Amino acid sequence: MVSSFLGDLFGEFLGEGAIDAATGSHQLANSQKVILGATAIASYVIARSVFGLAGLPSLPGISSLLLQGQPFYAPIVAIIVLIGLTILARPFVGGIRHDAPLFCAAIGLLALPTHSGDSRNALLDAGSAGVYIKMIVEIAMLAVGLTVAYIALGPTTPLVVTELDPSGPPEEEPVIDTAGDRLAAIGVQTLVVIALLSLLGQSPLKGQAMIAVALAGGLGAWVSFKTRVVRGSVWYVAGTLLAGVIAYAWTYLHPEGLPLGDTRGYLAGAARSLPLHYATAGVAGTIYGYWAGRAGETVSL
Repeated sequence: MVSSFLGDLFGEFLGEGAIDAATGSHQLANSQKVILGATAIASYVIARSVFGLAGLPSLPGISSLLLQGQPFYAPIVAIIVLIGLTILARPFVGGIRHDAPLFCAAIGLLALPTHSGDSRNALLDAGSAGVYIKMIVEIAMLAVGLTVAYIALGPTTPLVVTELDPSGPPEEEPVIDTAGDRLAAIGVQTLVVIALLSLLGQSPLKGQAMIAVALAGGLGAWVSFKTRVVRGSVWYVAGTLLAGVIAYAWTYLHPEGLPLGDTRGYLAGAARSLPLHYATAGVAGTIYGYWAGRAGETVSL
């Protein structure tokens, strides 16, 4: 049973095969993976060039966008790059998945945190618990940019459940997810991401912090989708970002370890990932986890 579960899990995450016309299973074909990968790499190269021209990061080791020389300059540039990459990627990967352009843009935006510092730098540079308030403001600004990027993708297709009837052709019935369903999806995603980061977020090193939030977002979306099926990855991405906000707020009230440049306590693991980590690796991981959850479902989203 365990081996079967793990096989299904990794099979869905790898997304092997194309859409099965008989079952309606939505999986990525190998050619689609190649196009996605190439577009994501191109997005990274473009973003790196733009950030270089914009002088970001302004100093080596700078970790928080709001700790740059001009506090609101860096977040605005990052948001513009995110939206621009989403629009540029749409003609290439928009036909693969509705949110594939944003997936590639989020990976492209990794060009900034991979050349920046980690949470230790942010805590030591700030020297006070107020840095967590700045992180909340920063992740809120990035969330606005992500919202605009989602709007730039255009409207989603209706949620359709295909009912296979052996005695006749497949019947498709439109299903409207309610506000309660969406709130439940956000809530489940938030709780799962916080729980997973409590286990995975053991190091403030930026590489490990980004991998941890990507895995937490991806596994969280997979679990959340199995629990609450709603149309669009945006609701699961919202849950991932909300996990960061809650972690920063909690750590602001319990700033143990701050003088040492570390976070401690129940939500320390989630607080070790920076807002940029959530908005890049976290978003990309969440979207892919959402796709993985769809791989075994007979729904059109």
